[in-house]
Amino acid sequence: MVSNEIGAELHHKFTLGKPISDKEKKLLKEWYARMDAEEAAMFRQNAPKHVPTEKDLKLLRDKVKKAEAVFEALLASIKKIEERNEELREQNMFLMEQVSQLLKKKAA
Repeated sequence: MVSNEIGAELHHKFTLGKPISDKEKKLLKEWYARMDAEEAAMFRQNAPKHVPTEKDLKLLRDKVKKAEAVFEALLASIKKIEERNEELREQNMFLMEQVSQLLKKKAA
């Protein structure tokens, strides 16, 4: 079995276009096969145990639609709050102007 260190060195050498012997090509091919097998085993290990059915997908789509509706309602609520905040800012500015004018009149 080819060690990872030797396999990686041969791979690096090969990808740089440096010549490798027939024996090294054979070792590299074995290393690639082992890497592929290890990767495939890892994917199998991490693969979902349950393949979703159409029913599962429909339930998920329904949950997404409900979440979208909640999100849209929150956005509408935020928009109303922003509009009300802007109204209050304008009222505040108006009142501040009035107070300023009253203070100027009293000072005069």
